Amino acid sequence: LELTGIDRRASDKNGADRSSAELRGTDGEPVKVSAGKPDPGFRLNGKFALDHQKLGVDEFRFETGPLDNPYTADGKASVDLGLKPHFSIEANGAQVQFDEAVGASAGAGLTLDQRIAAFEQTLQHMPKPTIPGTVEVRLPAVVAGDTTVRDVRLSAEPAEGGWSVKSLAATLPGRATLEADGMLNVEDHFGFTGSLLLAVGQPSGFAAWLSKDVDDAIRRLPAAGFKAKVDLSENRQSFSDLELILGKAKFSGRIDSSQPDGARPSVLMQLEGGELDVDGLAAFASIFVSDKGANRFSDRDLDFQIKAGPVSAAGLTADRVDTALRLRKGLLEIDRLSVGGLAGASISATGRIKDFPESPTGKLDASVVAVDLKPLIDVAAQHYPDNEVLKGLAARVAAYPELFQDARIDLVTSAADNGDGTTGLALSAQGKAGGSAFSASLSGRGTRDRLPDAPVSITFNARNENAATLLALYGLPALPLGMLGQATTDITAKGSLGGGLATSFNLTADDFRASFDGTIAETEQGATAKGKVNLDAADIEPWLMTTGVGLPGMGTGTSASLASDADFGNGLLVLSGLSGAINKATVSG
Repeated sequence: LELTGIDRRASDKNGADRSSAELRGTDGEPVKVSAGKPDPGFRLNGKFALDHQKLGVDEFRFETGPLDNPYTADGKASVDLGLKPHFSIEANGAQVQFDEAVGASAGAGLTLDQRIAAFEQTLQHMPKPTIPGTVEVRLPAVVAGDTTVRDVRLSAEPAEGGWSVKSLAATLPGRATLEADGMLNVEDHFGFTGSLLLAVGQPSGFAAWLSKDVDDAIRRLPAAGFKAKVDLSENRQSFSDLELILGKAKFSGRIDSSQPDGARPSVLMQLEGGELDVDGLAAFASIFVSDKGANRFSDRDLDFQIKAGPVSAAGLTADRVDTALRLRKGLLEIDRLSVGGLAGASISATGRIKDFPESPTGKLDASVVAVDLKPLIDVAAQHYPDNEVLKGLAARVAAYPELFQDARIDLVTSAADNGDGTTGLALSAQGKAGGSAFSASLSGRGTRDRLPDAPVSITFNARNENAATLLALYGLPALPLGMLGQATTDITAKGSLGGGLATSFNLTADDFRASFDGTIAETEQGATAKGKVNLDAADIEPWLMTTGVGLPGMGTGTSASLASDADFGNGLLVLSGLSGAINKATVSG
């Protein structure tokens, strides 16, 4: 400490000394620029007035950094020396330029952990008064390596273990506004407890500042941010009363992240939100999985609970989504997945998936319940017009509206690694729809890039008290005449989609049977079928009339026993080698 002008003759009429002072390093030696000796961290000089009650610093200059090119801040201060000592400091600085010890070389990208460590280092080296008081600081910018933080405003008071931050505000990269107040601990352990607000006007720029890779879902967001009560320390980061915004999506809840010594880090998320569109959904998903399929939480356990609605994605909208997931070292456990109001349908699922998300295998149980599945089929077909299965189902339900009413479908699917580069898939379903009780299964093995060549096995069987419903299921005209009784149907198919499926089909009722044995394949021109068809009926007339076919002389009953070769392709069915009998009269053609 160097004082100049200490002279009683310089005292004012109140007996106060008016002089100047300069505070430098702690080694007691004059400070000189030297390559072999580090510069003192902080220097202070200014004009002061001192009496027995108060030290007044009318003006001061604070310096830090290199002696030949220091950072400076000007201000004023006072220290009350009475029975209740306290101080007041106000400072307005120029742009702060931290050197490589605090920041980084120009243009170098730092991780979020490195930025926090640099900030922590700076705060821990800040001098802290031992008497009560206030500090008011305003800085136009703080530059540390590749980062510029603008419009920094701080109001704080010293407290036991650190600082009581009355208010902190700053503008971060990506047009992000940071505001905070609370208790900052800088002694035993670095931490902050209080309120935190972050509003990001340009999420792509902010994310690029924090991370090396930025997903397209983040780039598309118009805005993002959060507000929460926080408890931040080296081993735990807690966000309670959280309000999270991702574009139009808004969530509330809490997030708790912990890194205990000697144990695996973990994250707990409990969020509830409102409307969520495809962009918000993609941005939310990118928190967990990158657009390259990498699990962002591969190094920690994740417990995730979310409720949101309405949720819109892939052309579909659900009134409500409620899910509870756990992720442990690539093992995804779905404790609850409930989707309500999806075009009138409700879906629920549980499951266990390994090697998520890179090579998922495991088991999933799901249920679909709807008063009528027609709205869901129609919406899906509209948004996926090239999907032949959806197109066919939509056409069938349009012709026969009762086809999928009062539906409940239970599904079980599993996938397993076969150890030879292929994946085994099994799917089974059972339930009831449109009065048809049914069951189905599919199994196969192959690779994603060669699905048409994968061997598969398919089975399906159904029973309905009204055979007309089964006719409608197969795409035949079915008039509601009430002339047919109960019927059953079954299909088995084995082979590959590219090479063809050896298929057997049967439709059976009282004194009626229709069958097909042959091969079905999918080509560029569409589906093809070739094989043998058989028809046996004690009276074919009710079936013909139900399908809208009328013949002269109908009404007296017509028996039929026919066999033929069938060839279907390009929408045309050709029957050849026809033989059999109609009303016991032999026919051929």
